[in-house]
Amino acid sequence: MQTSILLNFTMFAKFLTSLLTLSLTNGFAPTVNSITATNGSVKVINNEDLVYRLPDTILPSRYDLEITVDLEQFIFGGSVKIHIHCTVTTNTVMLHSKNILVNWNLVKLVDVELSQEFTLNRYEENPVTDITTMIFNEELIANKNYIITLDMSGIITDEPSGLYRSSYIRNGEVR
Repeated sequence: MQTSILLNFTMFAKFLTSLLTLSLTNGFAPTVNSITATNGSVKVINNEDLVYRLPDTILPSRYDLEITVDLEQFIFGGSVKIHIHCTVTTNTVMLHSKNILVNWNLVKLVDVELSQEFTLNRYEENPVTDITTMIFNEELIANKNYIITLDMSGIITDEPSGLYRSSYIRNGEVR
């Protein structure tokens, strides 16, 4: 059984917080002490402190989220449009992506004012911090608005992150 759900950010804020937190950096990825997968290749980054928090360099203003949930197989798929205001000129976009598979061929970043579409050069996934860094060929300009669109899928898990299943007891009955 599949159910399509169209939600606004207010109704789904908690899910979005754990599913997809977006930020931009000053053109560099966070430095971490871990193994990082980059488009199929692996590299080791040697620094002392792990960085899990994204830099606070953009202002997301709106999330348009569409999700299809399969409650028999406990999987989901969908897309999100994130309206952002860039505060620092950069070509790098970072997001938390724990338990999320992104279709990298369909990533779309657009300048709202000029309708200019940006080209994704590459992406780097860090399996320790669950941060994905997208590097674009063009720079996003400070004090401008953009929309990033991602198609994604994943598994509905039992752990409390991303989209997860849970139960409660009401009148002695597990629901």
